[in-house]
Amino acid sequence: MTSFNTVFRRRMFRFFCGVFASLIFALNASFYLFANIQYSREIKRQETSLVSMVTHLATYENQSVLLVYLEHYTHTNSVRISYFDASGTMLFQSEALPATSELVPIYGTDNVLLGNINIDFRDSSLGAEFSLGFIIINATSLVLFFGGLVLLKRYLDKQYGLLSSDMAKIGTSDAVFLFQDIESINAKYVKAINYETELKTIQEHYVRVVAHDIKTPLTVLKVYLEAMQNGRLNYSPEINKDMMEELNQIELLIPRFIETDFKQVAIKQNISPIIETHLMNFAEVFKTKKMTVETKTEKLEVLISPDDLLHLVDHLVFNAFYYSKPEGKITVIVDGDSRSMTVEDTGLGMSDETIRNILRGPYRAEETKNYNQKGSGVGYQIILEIVKRIKAKIEIQSNLGIGTKVTITFI
Repeated sequence: MTSFNTVFRRRMFRFFCGVFASLIFALNASFYLFANIQYSREIKRQETSLVSMVTHLATYENQSVLLVYLEHYTHTNSVRISYFDASGTMLFQSEALPATSELVPIYGTDNVLLGNINIDFRDSSLGAEFSLGFIIINATSLVLFFGGLVLLKRYLDKQYGLLSSDMAKIGTSDAVFLFQDIESINAKYVKAINYETELKTIQEHYVRVVAHDIKTPLTVLKVYLEAMQNGRLNYSPEINKDMMEELNQIELLIPRFIETDFKQVAIKQNISPIIETHLMNFAEVFKTKKMTVETKTEKLEVLISPDDLLHLVDHLVFNAFYYSKPEGKITVIVDGDSRSMTVEDTGLGMSDETIRNILRGPYRAEETKNYNQKGSGVGYQIILEIVKRIKAKIEIQSNLGIGTKVTITFI
């Protein structure tokens, strides 16, 4: 596996080294070809000009003037020259002999051969200037090349340091990033971590909820089976119907337990119509104790899962139902201004000590057993867990023999 350091620093450095070297080589090669062409053209032009001047002097001036001119030309331009008359006798020779043996004929009027000249520009001042220019260009290129590499290395080191600093901050929700891409990655990463934490919390909650809710139907089934086993109860269609209903209740709990799309659990919704509809489903249950259920609801949008909302309503309302005498009254109020839901009853009521014990953990007062044998004290713990998770507040007011009032205030 390749490290980011290798990719970002070493490979990029080698890549740019290759690019810079190739670019400089291409530029130098182009310059050399272009300069060489220009140098050849200039040499040809000077050679033509010199031959033309020698022809003119040989034709219209005396020999001494021609020789003085050649002497002056060789010293001025550092050109090697040899000049011969028509018979082949050398009349002039520069200090250094030409390296070439090529002779250029000098013709006068009527195409009369006046002599031959040998010209060698290899050591001329023009050639020296060309060589010096090429050396300067190459030296400058090398300086720029190595200088560019130093600057590139420093830049890459600096950027890698900043990048490493940003990478070290990934996972921190309130960190300040220099690179926008890493900030975006961090936001997604933090969101994923929070999402995973939320899923874990929801899963743990639903495990507890299902374990609590499934306990009652299992207990009923166990009681029926033990009674039939011991002969205290005979099998009948009514018993079979009751057992099937309890099994159906268990089946209804299973889909919630295996639900995978937990993110959809918490949604912002108006809780009033959900509460009213849900309580209407239990109208026949309340009639068994001739109890009155009154609702006073206003529009109130709360970020909460439907299951959590229904669990709050179920546990609060059915606590009031179980621990109230027949013909009692339950009032459910949803107040939009105070952002609260209140469940009030005219039931058994609780002492301050009972309330304190409930807030500490699962607790059931002894006197409540006369009203409901099935209770375990876990219901209120589920309410408290939901209230804590959705960051709401709960207030319990109760008086023995008068009733209980539970208010949940949402954020």
